[in-house]
Amino acid sequence: MRDAEIRGSGDMKGIDINQVIEFQEKFVQLQENIAEMVKMRIIFWKELQQQNSKVPKLMAFGAKITKQTEITEKLYNRLYEVNPNHLKMLDLYGNYVHEVLTDTINGRKILEK
Repeated sequence: MRDAEIRGSGDMKGIDINQVIEFQEKFVQLQENIAEMVKMRIIFWKELQQQNSKVPKLMAFGAKITKQTEITEKLYNRLYEVNPNHLKMLDLYGNYVHEVLTDTINGRKILEK
């Protein structure tokens, strides 16, 4: 019955189900990436506060954080292309940019969309 409801619904015209599924999968990835980024930054700052912190270790971890930040941004940009009005995505990424990346200007711009 569910398939018949979907096929018979006039509201479904123009919706690409594959795109919806891809969006949902990538949104889950975005959530996971942001959670991982928060963990990585906490570990980085804890290590930095240690009196005997190792500079090469911090540099390697910082490079890993930078790469993960770029991946997260690309993932957000892809999601934004598909659905720029998805409130949960905008809220999640806007708060991430504002609170985790401490980019208040861009974070607020995203949150105000």
